[in-house]
Amino acid sequence: MSCADMFALLMKKNNTAKIFGQRTAGLGGNVEPVGSLLNSNFQVNLTRSIYQIGTAVDSKNPFSEVIENKGVEPDYKRAVRVDDIKNDFVDYFKELSDRAIEQIH
Repeated sequence: MSCADMFALLMKKNNTAKIFGQRTAGLGGNVEPVGSLLNSNFQVNLTRSIYQIGTAVDSKNPFSEVIENKGVEPDYKRAVRVDDIKNDFVDYFKELSDRAIEQIH
């Protein structure tokens, strides 16, 4: 998940590609195990780093470019619908293709 978020963010911010679909999951940090709970043996994991674009932080909104828990918004929003699943995503891919052709012209 974190790689998908980062890839979408890099493509969008560098104007390399337009993003189509839904907002990404926002799972951008470096999660590492830190220990286990004694009675349950549940593993405790913590995010040790958070992805952020740029080196300067906006003092008014220091987390404006952080994707952790926010995700990346697509340029062309399109949710997967029940009809897409029932019809082998024909309409979904038609719309995706139409958006791609727009970028060529």
